[in-house]
Amino acid sequence: MFLVYIADLKALGSLNTSIKFAGEYTFTVPAVSDVSVELEMINIKKWSDDKLCLNLDKTKEIIFHGPHPSKLCVTPPTLCDVERVSSAKLLGIYFIDKMSMSEHIQHTVSVFNQR
Repeated sequence: MFLVYIADLKALGSLNTSIKFAGEYTFTVPAVSDVSVELEMINIKKWSDDKLCLNLDKTKEIIFHGPHPSKLCVTPPTLCDVERVSSAKLLGIYFIDKMSMSEHIQHTVSVFNQR
């Protein structure tokens, strides 16, 4: 029912993507985009005011970059009321901002060792 309910929620930018699955909504905004992450977040908050209660405690922001970001890499300002994290779990997979699978592998090995 959740997917039916949020079917009309779309990303604003032509390069931005939204992923809807099993009670979760994820959107991605590339470094070069026609609509900023701030505007996308405003759109989601505005949409949720009419439809659902947006849980900002569960809302996270992660910025992906290479394992050795250059000193010229400029980090965008944080989103209001959204926690910026260095790793996040999405659909059972751990994503790390440095584009590494180490945390996911460590977690998977730990689960296997417990069994």
